[in-house]
Amino acid sequence: MEQPPAPAPSGPTVPKLSTTVLLAMGAIATIVLVAIFAYILLVARLRLDEQLWWTGLTSMIFALG
Repeated sequence: MEQPPAPAPSGPTVPKLSTTVLLAMGAIATIVLVAIFAYILLVARLRLDEQLWWTGLTSMIFALG
């Protein structure tokens, strides 16, 4: 009986597509979160209590998402 052929040597280790997509989604979410907080804290001319309220609301939305 013949031995089955040896498996081909594997190439360089490349991250799986799902890992790459997950990292890209995390990067996009981080950029969006930073943009929202920057708008609330720096661009929008809100009083301090309004800034804290909107910052808390967006933090809660991202934490629940």
